[in-house]
Amino acid sequence: MKLLIVVDKLLTGFDAPSATYLYIDKKMADHNLFQAICRVSRLDGESKTYGYVVDYRDLFKSLEKAFKDFTREAFGGYEPADVEGPVKDRLSTAKEDLETAWEAVQMMAENVPVPKTFPEYKAYFCGADDKINLQTEYQGKRLAFYRAAAKLIPPSVSA
Repeated sequence: MKLLIVVDKLLTGFDAPSATYLYIDKKMADHNLFQAICRVSRLDGESKTYGYVVDYRDLFKSLEKAFKDFTREAFGGYEPADVEGPVKDRLSTAKEDLETAWEAVQMMAENVPVPKTFPEYKAYFCGADDKINLQTEYQGKRLAFYRAAAKLIPPSVSA
């Protein structure tokens, strides 16, 4: 696990490592708050589509204001409906993602023969032990299962 503790300012250059979770336990506003959330909101490959801000100081209103202040010019030519929503409660989205990932894992496991114990799963996704040289034919199925199962685990846990 990688842990970063920040006392005052979190620098966010393009080469700074990506972060998934930000726990805020200090009053922040304006530029400092906006810069802090930019670190977790940055995409990192296909597996990270958003970051999480855990707010212990009830800064959500300040966060909305900071976001509007710093994006007013950039989004000035767009309709408000086209750009609203970058800062929102992600609980429903995360729940949908989890349900979709769980359904994908279940669908892949449907074809595993009964009684669906470890040996059946192993044979279905890896092939028989005595046919080691043929295990490559199962690789695509196995990798698809690994990718689907990995979506059940938050990025900070699986990294």
